[in-house]
Amino acid sequence: MGAQGAGVVTRQEILEALRAPGVDFMSARALVTATGEPYNRITAALHALRHYRAVDVVIEADGIGWWFALPSESDQRQHVCREIAMEIHRRRKPKD
Repeated sequence: MGAQGAGVVTRQEILEALRAPGVDFMSARALVTATGEPYNRITAALHALRHYRAVDVVIEADGIGWWFALPSESDQRQHVCREIAMEIHRRRKPKD
């Protein structure tokens, strides 16, 4: 399950799964199996990461999307790391 508690998947977990040694592409279903999170949370995280250009997708003729991580040395990747850190901070911030 997610590192921040049961049922919570972070963008960082998706990036780690896509950057694992020997992994070039993964489908959303494969990420569900790898993380144990529901399909809708995986796809939401993937689309958010694509917005920040940390991942991209190739869609085959049969409709299966194959996701892959973009190079980590890009300037956009640094922006994503800051966004992820801010997201984690907001989640942990106590409510009044």
